[in-house]
Amino acid sequence: MYLLAQGTALLGVSLAIVVGSGGSLLGRVLRVALVLFLATYATLADRWAEPWLRVAIALSGGVAGVVLGYGIGVEHAVAAGLTLRVAAGLLALLVGLCMMATGTATALRMLPGRYKVLVLLCVPFSIQFVLAPMVGAVAAANPMPGQLGDITPGDRGLVYDDVELRASGAVVRGWYIPSRNSAAVILVHDSGSTRSSMLSRAVALARHGYGVLLFDTRGNGLSTGEPMELGWSTDLDVRAAVSYVAERYDVSPSKIAVVGVGRGGEAALTAAASDERIAGVVVEGIGRRTPVDTLTLPFTPRGWLQAGVESMTYVSAAVLRQTFPPRSLRSAIKAVNPRPVLLIADEDSVLTSRVYGRASPSNVRVWELPTTPRGEAYTLHSADWEWYVTGFLARSLNPKWVPAQ
Repeated sequence: MYLLAQGTALLGVSLAIVVGSGGSLLGRVLRVALVLFLATYATLADRWAEPWLRVAIALSGGVAGVVLGYGIGVEHAVAAGLTLRVAAGLLALLVGLCMMATGTATALRMLPGRYKVLVLLCVPFSIQFVLAPMVGAVAAANPMPGQLGDITPGDRGLVYDDVELRASGAVVRGWYIPSRNSAAVILVHDSGSTRSSMLSRAVALARHGYGVLLFDTRGNGLSTGEPMELGWSTDLDVRAAVSYVAERYDVSPSKIAVVGVGRGGEAALTAAASDERIAGVVVEGIGRRTPVDTLTLPFTPRGWLQAGVESMTYVSAAVLRQTFPPRSLRSAIKAVNPRPVLLIADEDSVLTSRVYGRASPSNVRVWELPTTPRGEAYTLHSADWEWYVTGFLARSLNPKWVPAQ
């Protein structure tokens, strides 16, 4: 294949730049060394390799370039613009596409006629169930950190403290608004954002006297650690936040609730399943967090197709992060029982919220907003949100009543 050696060398340099960011120094060095070793071997193999080995090198290198180039280069370019890592990722994507096309075309020329149809049929299947899930896993394992905004609770007229929490594997930083009714609420933002996105909700809860802790999940805002779009470690941050609030002089340890949006809500449920100090949970926009959760999809061809893709993504992300997925959300909701759970279902989560509600009907209440975009429940329904959520918290925490300001 023409220019295989040159393309492999260029791909190796690009991927070394892409994988050389994030994690420990030793991890970065090992990743870069591995990529350069494989690229060097593949480049030298062009001189002596048999045709089928050259095809295998082209296809495997092409897949690596497309997966890492799209999962990091394109995703980060959308969020942060052009950087050296983004440029390297986009170059790896371009070279990877060329290598995959060249490898596929060469394989088709070498194969007997009856096998060419099989190869052509395998291409869309591979894109759907291999490339797409792997790209999603790379993007989920290497998200852009959320950036903290400039507005603080003080700018909204609230007294607050800057806090620093020690979570497993991270230092979590946030704001705490003192309680005036002996109860406290921990707010957990969605992936790709920070505590700033929860400030309006905090103001609404503080009007009713609740203490409110807002924090940046690991890797976002001012918190340390490695971010992850799936939020598989965020429950550790939530439990550290519960420990902080439980030791506050202004809060009764039995009157702590968690309100989470998206991935933050899923982490809140997971934390509550193993931490009985959490007396109630409110979740906006719950989705699917593990391969087991994908089995809750409707039994339709489209549902099973989505389940297959998502399961491959979760498994790939687990391999990339060298960890296991957390417990399923259905299992977590059952474990939270009899403590109450309020699911606020937007347009993307109505069906899943109904499934989770049926899993534990005695303690789960679902508020459906089928025309509300993801994460916009408070923005579009602020008065109703405040009425529903504060009513739920009043029943769950039994706070000492104070008039709304």
